Amino acid sequence: MKTKFLFFFFGVFFTGFAFGQGFAEVKNNREMYIWGEGSSITVDKARKNALDMLVNQISVQVESQYTQTINEEKTTNQSGSTFSEKVNSIVKTYSNATLNNVEQIILSEEPNAKVFLYLKRSEVSKIFASRKQKILDNISLAIGFEKNLQIADAVRLYYWSLLLLKSHPDCQSMMFTPPDETKEMNLMAWLPARINDVFADVTLTVADIKSENDQKTLLLNVTFNGQPVANLDFCFWDGRNYSQVQGTTAGQSSVELLGASAKVENVKIKMEYIFEYQARIDKELETIIEKLDPIAFSTSYKSVKISVPTTTQKPVAETNQVQNKSVEQFKDTIKTGTIPSLINPSRYQPRIDKVVEAIRTKSYASVQKMFTPETFESFNRLANLGKATVIGKPEIKAYSSDGNVMCRPVKMMFAFANNNRKFSEDVVFQFNSDTLISNITFGLNQAAINSITTNPKYAVKDQMTIINFLENYKTAFALKRIDYLESIFADNALIIVGKYVKVAPGIESPYKNNKIVIFTKKDKQTYIKDLKQAFDSQEFINIGFEDSRVEKSTRGGNVYGIEIKQNYYSSNYGDQGYLFLLVDLNADPLIHVRTWQPEKGLNGRTFTTGDF
Repeated sequence: MKTKFLFFFFGVFFTGFAFGQGFAEVKNNREMYIWGEGSSITVDKARKNALDMLVNQISVQVESQYTQTINEEKTTNQSGSTFSEKVNSIVKTYSNATLNNVEQIILSEEPNAKVFLYLKRSEVSKIFASRKQKILDNISLAIGFEKNLQIADAVRLYYWSLLLLKSHPDCQSMMFTPPDETKEMNLMAWLPARINDVFADVTLTVADIKSENDQKTLLLNVTFNGQPVANLDFCFWDGRNYSQVQGTTAGQSSVELLGASAKVENVKIKMEYIFEYQARIDKELETIIEKLDPIAFSTSYKSVKISVPTTTQKPVAETNQVQNKSVEQFKDTIKTGTIPSLINPSRYQPRIDKVVEAIRTKSYASVQKMFTPETFESFNRLANLGKATVIGKPEIKAYSSDGNVMCRPVKMMFAFANNNRKFSEDVVFQFNSDTLISNITFGLNQAAINSITTNPKYAVKDQMTIINFLENYKTAFALKRIDYLESIFADNALIIVGKYVKVAPGIESPYKNNKIVIFTKKDKQTYIKDLKQAFDSQEFINIGFEDSRVEKSTRGGNVYGIEIKQNYYSSNYGDQGYLFLLVDLNADPLIHVRTWQPEKGLNGRTFTTGDF
């Protein structure tokens, strides 16, 4: 019978016959138990040493199941590591995850601390259960992203799933039934095939070429099965090196070729799938990427001919005809229905063209009179955010709402040399009744917009207000507009921040709660102060929103709860989690509650309007 030993409140530990009997029973019964013992000055260090020894024993038990993974590693890695060392390295990626079934005995206290860890051999398989579930969850998400043409997100999760699979002892036998299929597939075969199929269905073509001196700028159309992609990350060969990774917006991106590379007939594109930078949001995954060699996919490379197909060139007369169509002909639809306020953009397109030219020539003062004073300050911040460039020649759509007109999208790219990173955004320009640009925001992607507009019982006006509010919110982080963020939080706002922490072993199971989420309550002043410190320490901050859930409060008024999945990236930090905002839309949007949690709770639980 297993015996657990607990600390007294004043640090005195159990001794006596039962202690010795339990310890000896476990240590001498190697057929039933796996154990590790560690010594050090502190209990924490002794526990770590014991864990290393325990992991070594687990590695021996599952060693044979990693044969193919290690053999594949040998073909690309000549580090000289033995088979057992490599297996041990992989199994150690679990030590920071969920070792829920490991038991602990403190043999002696500090400064001569000794810790004994053990588990039944029959329990070893449970250590790997959570990683299997993570693999299956990631694949499910990737399939959804693929359907939504979010190709960067799809290949990222397919590839990460493959790495997680290779770190699992059941990697050769794990099965999966793809959607719309009845036959189970072996994941070790299915995942690489799926990644190759996705890459094969991506097409990149040159839509426009702009040449100036020894520089050539290509506008690329990027499609998946003939449809414009929602996102795809790639780099290109500039003649000496691969460029920074950059993205696409609404199926387009641009490539700048300089010097000799501007004279080539084809440009070599490499589509991104490893996403090592984004793996920072998951420490477990980050460790696996460090331990396992990358997997090469030759299908991720494309050679794009530098010429403009005649079918993509529109005659000038046709373009002018489109610009002069009547308002009635400028109706647009999204998945949830018609937006009746789409108007003729001909009044605003020339103004946008002037702004684009000012960005390209860095002559910002030439368009200052087109902005309100406050918005011109934001424009300067945006134009000087990294190396800001405009992708292609924007052809905007104009939406009228409450006397203002929103023009979208102007596709822009922002590069940061110090971090070898680029990100792209759909920029939205808002004009007031005096035809001055009164606001600039980074637009939400189509998936986020669709998730907000899927509930027909909420007024379209409220849906548009929420979209505009979230676009302002994410832009404020990118442009580090602490003044705006301070203005949208109520003075008595409730702000809750969740984070992972490691805690001391618990009484019932010392490893079950070694990684938990704790929530910290902050007042507005403290939160804004912390934000300012974060802004001052980062070269850039980029927030991406995915699908959301909108719920109107039942307590009356025009108050909505907005839960949205948020990906946060900065110069040296990244995380992923669920943002919840309780927002009053009665006047200017005002946040009364803001919470963030790194993952959903039991049964997919997140904060809702009913919690406040």
